[in-house]
Amino acid sequence: MASVGVGVVADSAAPLLVAAVVAVFLVGTLVAELVGAFNLEDYVALFRGWDLQGLSRRTRGVHARFDALLESIIRAKEKEWRDGADGGKTKDLLDILMDAAADPAAEVKLTRDNIKALVLDIFTAGSDTTATTVEWMLAELLTHPDCMQKLRAELDAVVGRSRLVLVSFPDTWELRLKVVTVE
Repeated sequence: MASVGVGVVADSAAPLLVAAVVAVFLVGTLVAELVGAFNLEDYVALFRGWDLQGLSRRTRGVHARFDALLESIIRAKEKEWRDGADGGKTKDLLDILMDAAADPAAEVKLTRDNIKALVLDIFTAGSDTTATTVEWMLAELLTHPDCMQKLRAELDAVVGRSRLVLVSFPDTWELRLKVVTVE
């Protein structure tokens, strides 16, 4: 069994990739929570460096968990390379970054920490911007009841009132919600 950092354990029944996705989601949630937290030190100079709210300690903890997660994923990739288990499969982003780091002729030398930072940026930016966009859209709909009414009417016309809106329903492709969101 390999621990991937956030209380998620990967064994033969749960592939490392699935455990990693769950762990990344959990760590990404913690990162978003810490980044958006009110920090007294930012507003009262007297409190700088004291970590009265424990944000610095929690940030170091999240960093350590994410670092452990990425280390386990990178080690698994390195093991695949050593064992020749990649079998000519399509390369993912991590494979490409690790190839670039291993290339002695590369113009820019990537370190292990550079790779981890890039992966962290991609995961946190992807989840945070989506959450922020949805939050912004909901706030705008609440402040513009006419747009909310158009959205409800469209959902009622296409999906109906008796079922939930799911991406798997074929008729959801008919929705023009983008138009409502832009208004």
